[in-house]
Amino acid sequence: MPIETPVLDRRRFQDLYEELLARVPVHTREWTNLNPGDPGVTLLQLFAWLTESMLYRANQVPERNRRKFLQLLGVPLSPASPASGLVTFTNEGGLLQTVTLSAGVEVRAGQMPFRTLHGLDVLPLEAKAYFKRRLPQQPGAERQLYEQLYESFRNDTAGDELELYELTPLESRSATGVDLGAEAVDRSLWIALMARPRDPIPQAADPLAAIRDVIQRRTLSLGVVPQLDFADAQRRLTPGGSGRSAGNRVIEIQLPNVAGNRLLPPDRQPTYRTLQTMALPTEPTVMEIPLPERAQLFLWEDLDPLEGGTDLFPPALDDTAQQERVITWLRLLWPEGVPARLMWAGFNVARVTQREHIANEVLPAG
Repeated sequence: MPIETPVLDRRRFQDLYEELLARVPVHTREWTNLNPGDPGVTLLQLFAWLTESMLYRANQVPERNRRKFLQLLGVPLSPASPASGLVTFTNEGGLLQTVTLSAGVEVRAGQMPFRTLHGLDVLPLEAKAYFKRRLPQQPGAERQLYEQLYESFRNDTAGDELELYELTPLESRSATGVDLGAEAVDRSLWIALMARPRDPIPQAADPLAAIRDVIQRRTLSLGVVPQLDFADAQRRLTPGGSGRSAGNRVIEIQLPNVAGNRLLPPDRQPTYRTLQTMALPTEPTVMEIPLPERAQLFLWEDLDPLEGGTDLFPPALDDTAQQERVITWLRLLWPEGVPARLMWAGFNVARVTQREHIANEVLPAG
């Protein structure tokens, strides 16, 4: 919203004129003729008009000073700009195919028209974002049960502590956001790429083969909205620049590194391949992630029932119907030691700006 200029004095001509008339009996009691035709009243009206002009100029001083201070800092006034934002396209039903949209697609917020700034592939998928929320210290008896259950998966190295977590949907934290570097046990945002609920899953060796064929080598558009923290000490206002420094503020976007046989390596430690890296977003951003060929859109098939969701493995969903629809997991690895809260993440997202298409309008010669 625009910055409102403070008003130092709100008096106008009539206010000043009435105040002067009220002072006459106090200072000059012998002046009794206060009709408009009196020469003294005419002088009062003149001075009230001059004072109103002076007050108008005085009320402009704060805005002028502000502009001058910004000029001294090397920060010019920004020109007028249209509203912008992010929109999500859904592909929940119909044919199992990717719909490719070009730039310039019109969408509306009520009666306000917007247009997309870039094209995107609207993938026939459902996507849900989760993170492994760190739990506080559990009671001794409950913790002992978990330690006995996962004893065979713990390393023999000294100091190997069992850390408990709760799988939490990101949408449940939309009001406050989440600091993945501090609240998630693995500094990761996990996005489940799943078949749509309406698509039938056949009984076959690879029941999701048709979906993998459709989305392979396509571009996944992922939108994220961070919380803007103006108290961040790493952001500095510099003349003529934004002052943003990447440093170690880099997000790695990864997929499970599944070999041809879809089995874990001998040490049973999962590995991931990095599809893309990008600077930590400081504003609403759309990540365009190229998906690999279908052979890489799998998960490991030799997981032990107790291995799911442990350590660096993707989460295990409690809903078995959803778990059966999972094609693969996308992992966003957050930078270590950098506080940054994520408010929202969406799928099939495009940037839009407020723009209206005008047809059949005659322009003047130029």
